[in-house]
Amino acid sequence: MTPTASLPMYNLPEMRAVNARFWEALRGLLVEAGLRDLPESLTFGRLPVPERIGPETLFSQTFGYPLETIFSGQAIRLGTPCYAVPGCDGPTHCGLFIVPAGSTARELRDLRGGVFLFNSRHSNSGMNPAATRLGGHRRWPSLLREGH
Repeated sequence: MTPTASLPMYNLPEMRAVNARFWEALRGLLVEAGLRDLPESLTFGRLPVPERIGPETLFSQTFGYPLETIFSGQAIRLGTPCYAVPGCDGPTHCGLFIVPAGSTARELRDLRGGVFLFNSRHSNSGMNPAATRLGGHRRWPSLLREGH
């Protein structure tokens, strides 16, 4: 079995070269530490939240929530990103609620009862803050899939 390495969470075309350089540098450090049979390059086709983490996976990334829930026991956490942007403190990130320019909403409470789009049902930061701060419910995924 050939081991794989991937960075699927932010696998945007404009980031592939940067991600490839990151893997190249990390791979070099792993080789220096004595590891062998490492993938030469990243695999770009892996989903951010696959059904399972396969035995071929040497290095990858996923959201913290599925790592602690659906992937429990399948992998170990090697690191957590540290953010150097306003509103973030090291590994603590911040989320934003974005509304159209013409919206009358000025506070979070103004958004209660509105429509909310989230990035993934597996993303704690993508779905749960809206559910807790806007009074959302677990039916959102099915409502959005049905076009409501």
